[in-house]
Amino acid sequence: MSNKIKIMIIDDSYTNRVLFKAVLEDLDIEVTEVHNAMKGLKILDETNPDIILLDMCMPIMTGIDFLQELQKQNKHIPVIVISVLDDQSYIKQAFYYGASDYLVKPVEVDELIRRISKYTEFELV
Repeated sequence: MSNKIKIMIIDDSYTNRVLFKAVLEDLDIEVTEVHNAMKGLKILDETNPDIILLDMCMPIMTGIDFLQELQKQNKHIPVIVISVLDDQSYIKQAFYYGASDYLVKPVEVDELIRRISKYTEFELV
């Protein structure tokens, strides 16, 4: 049984997923990455993430749709939205539907790690 922090990255951008995954795995964090929110929902129970990094703008199911579905399923997993959308209406909507935090791309790695440690037992070294 692993005591590693488990993070799910949901982003349709391959580049973003690979970048975040590389940074997090270097910190000994277990990462699951998926290219759309529908897939993220399907594997949520088997991966059991401690935290989710979620893009807002994706085909098939948006970040808001994903957050709404999490609420319907009564899942209480911290979600950090990471998006290019910096309009207050999107940010308010994300928080309304249960986002724990919101970062605007491009994201500084140190800031991402600070936010992750805020919602998990991950300790900054």
